Amino acid sequence: MTPAGPKRVLAVRVGRGGDLVMITPALRMLLDGLPDAELDLLTSTDGPRILRGFDPRLARFHVYHRRFPAALLLRPRLRAALRREGYERIYLFESHPHYRALVEGAASEVHTLGDATQERHYCDRCMDVVEPTLARPQPRGWISLPVTEAARAAASGYLAAHGIADGDRLVGLHLTFSESARGLFAGRRGLKNRVWPDAAGAELARRLVEHGRSQGRPIRPVVDILPHERGLLAGFLERAGDAVTVLSGPPDFERYKAVLARLALLVTPNTGPMHVAAAAGTPVVALFSGWSPAECGPFVPPGRARILRAEDTAEPARGLAALSADAVFEACRVFLP
Repeated sequence: MTPAGPKRVLAVRVGRGGDLVMITPALRMLLDGLPDAELDLLTSTDGPRILRGFDPRLARFHVYHRRFPAALLLRPRLRAALRREGYERIYLFESHPHYRALVEGAASEVHTLGDATQERHYCDRCMDVVEPTLARPQPRGWISLPVTEAARAAASGYLAAHGIADGDRLVGLHLTFSESARGLFAGRRGLKNRVWPDAAGAELARRLVEHGRSQGRPIRPVVDILPHERGLLAGFLERAGDAVTVLSGPPDFERYKAVLARLALLVTPNTGPMHVAAAAGTPVVALFSGWSPAECGPFVPPGRARILRAEDTAEPARGLAALSADAVFEACRVFLP
């Protein structure tokens, strides 16, 4: 390592929304610890959407995917392009050997994510890669994503178009799941670990409405979905009736972040929106089954998240169905005094 530190640095994380949010503490450590460096990111097609605007010095993205057969042509072109960039240091936040081979020869220093020999949060593991390479110690922070004033204004207009005023108290219910859960690999961990039953979600929505009335401060449960996702929620919406307000419009990630930031609380299984909401500062009640929250849960100060695990119930084999509406409601009450 040169005493002055590198001028050109590449970070590598190829994943979906939540995967990318979880590298934000390590990116912040890099940007603060290498104030003179230019930082690029090798990432998925989700990378620019999720992380553009995170910091002005993170402005360039190399987009990559491993989908066959297009990756056969993309890989050699990308390897050649990386070698031409003149990177001095690479931070590899991926453990698969494929990515080490992809960046081989592109920098004199490559710092890699170690094997997970013990239960440790992915965010901490990424900061463990960065920390020893910096000349001066940097704080270990939490996940974070900026929300612009323009996005807040767009969210306010979006909510108003759905009959929601600025002063309304909103609780978000995110009940859909990642696209990766559908199709060829849907059974890898099973939908029982990804989807909370419609009946339980509808019961929670009704309980939240009743709780708001009893406290003299109404609560409006909301779901924010893309138009094509409405079919995924048909059973839930039929059961919930007028207890839930459906927000739906064309994709706009900046507005979506601002809507999440506007919520008093988000209730969700282990999903990308769980991480996005937590990074935007929204309290989260997270429902887990089949994954360890100690490794991939909301990486926020303890007071901003409550986690319920199917493994802590009497019937863990039922997956998320083992988490009752009553149990989730009691967790919500912590954030709705």
